[in-house]
Amino acid sequence: MKRRIQHDARELLYAGAMPIQLPTHRFKIAAGVSAAWVVFMLLSLQFGFLNGLSFDMHTGGLASHGLDFFSTPKAYLNLLDGRSLFDTWGGINTYPMMTWYLSHPAFAVLIGSWFSFLSPTPSYWAFVALSFGLMVASAHLLASRCAPESWARIAIWAAFLGSVPTFDMLVTGNPQSFLVLALTLIFVGIYDLAYAEDSKRGQAMLLGGLLLSLFCKPLALLLLPLLLAVKETRRAAWTALAVYVPVSLLFLIVPILNPQATDWSDRLHWLLHPALTEQALNIYKNGFVLNPAMRDNSIHWLSMMALSDYRFDHVDIYSLPVFLDSLLGAHTSEWLYKLVPAAGVLLSCCAAFIADRTTRLTYALVLALALNLSFFLSYTIVWEYQFTAAMPVLGLLLLLRGRVAWERTRSVLVAVTAILCLPSLYIFLIGSPLDRTTLALIRCDRVLPASAVCLTLLAVAGSMLWRVWKAPASAIQSPVQPSVAG
Repeated sequence: MKRRIQHDARELLYAGAMPIQLPTHRFKIAAGVSAAWVVFMLLSLQFGFLNGLSFDMHTGGLASHGLDFFSTPKAYLNLLDGRSLFDTWGGINTYPMMTWYLSHPAFAVLIGSWFSFLSPTPSYWAFVALSFGLMVASAHLLASRCAPESWARIAIWAAFLGSVPTFDMLVTGNPQSFLVLALTLIFVGIYDLAYAEDSKRGQAMLLGGLLLSLFCKPLALLLLPLLLAVKETRRAAWTALAVYVPVSLLFLIVPILNPQATDWSDRLHWLLHPALTEQALNIYKNGFVLNPAMRDNSIHWLSMMALSDYRFDHVDIYSLPVFLDSLLGAHTSEWLYKLVPAAGVLLSCCAAFIADRTTRLTYALVLALALNLSFFLSYTIVWEYQFTAAMPVLGLLLLLRGRVAWERTRSVLVAVTAILCLPSLYIFLIGSPLDRTTLALIRCDRVLPASAVCLTLLAVAGSMLWRVWKAPASAIQSPVQPSVAG
């Protein structure tokens, strides 16, 4: 067995411990049950069987379909009409109710254009098919690195395709699937750089993931200090920035791409006065009325500042700040929630001081997973579909089996992360008064697992740095033995 694996270069991608494989009949049963659930979930998109999983779906029902999607093709149609991409509710509108467009301006052109000439219902279902396909691609990237007929492979496919956040994402038509694929490519790229012989493939995946995130939902910006600090990922990070910055500038300075532009002095004014930006450019405080600055393409970036500390106390908001506010009945300090990402960025800078290549890349991977989850601890407006971003974290934790010294901790983290795939406690509290206790219970099985996994991964990264400082690199290398992830 060992000889066969040694002669198969692909096996070097697999984790260091022997796989936990299921007997063939049990694997088929588990795969069949998972597939049946996914089919039932997809049917529920049309027939509403699972509308009781969240407050919005329970109260809005089928009216929630495409709520976050229709603004994307509408943005492209706005551009053709000489209007701002972000003037979601302006001009001629043939779409149902929709949320404000906030993705990168290029996303409307590259993706929204393909759906803009279809009527609302066909365009929504076409986008659902695309989103589901992207989730399949993400799951395949991770599951293909697991042993056939292993429980890890089943867990990855079930999490990506059958989790409650995935269902919520498909109902609303949110473009979150692009971010999920982007994060998967980034994490798998770092993983391949650490453990595979073909570094070119890892670089290509890393670059592709960075570009996909930057031109959709720029969560990858939080990872850039880490990727620039690590020698093996630095080239991909600089290349991504070399594409991202000029393209973004084009969407600011070219009139046909930014029809209702403001000037650079206005943009600089908002950037240098965050308190004013939070007041004037907050879509909720403005009652969903857009002012001129909110029609300029710079709002894609300025809105992150405008909404970063706004506590939108909706039932389906699952952020740590809103959770603690509702639990304590008081407004907690904003700076408290900046500590976690700040700690992550500080630890990112330390990656350059780790000499051993495998240790350095394993450290970078652990820290990237933590930085991804820090969004749930620091940003105030977090909807349920956004927890699909935790699915790549679950997959990578499964792949790291046998490769890390903290194996017991890794196993616990897998179990805790898996909780995020399950329904929130709302299903047990339907009809209950929405008081502080009820809201805290609804949110706890989203906020607490995400917070626990994020903080634990940061602690693991810190302990790895401590070991680097206390011992020579040769004494702390991660175990790297070619075998198969279970």
